[in-house]
Amino acid sequence: MKRILSIILLFICLSMAFQCENDGTSEMVEAEIIFTGLVAADGCGWLLEINDQSFSPVELPESFQKKNITVQVMVKYLDSAFQCGMSPDNKIPQVEILKIKHLSE
Repeated sequence: MKRILSIILLFICLSMAFQCENDGTSEMVEAEIIFTGLVAADGCGWLLEINDQSFSPVELPESFQKKNITVQVMVKYLDSAFQCGMSPDNKIPQVEILKIKHLSE
């Protein structure tokens, strides 16, 4: 009886773990990579322009750090925002890049 209960409990825990991993909203989109200047010089660094809205990627692979290229990217929208510049109101929503590939250069 304890063994069956343990297996059921393990199954429930694993199901919840996989469900939590997919809770964030993610989608495949076309984006333009833009460079707004060095963060140390009050710029916002590398951004993704998606549907006329700017997003700050948590980490942009170095091979994609090129100005004005179009990419296809699977992004996960995060609840966090990146503050750039001196203004506390200048916050850009963040995204996590799950997959990315070049469309044009």
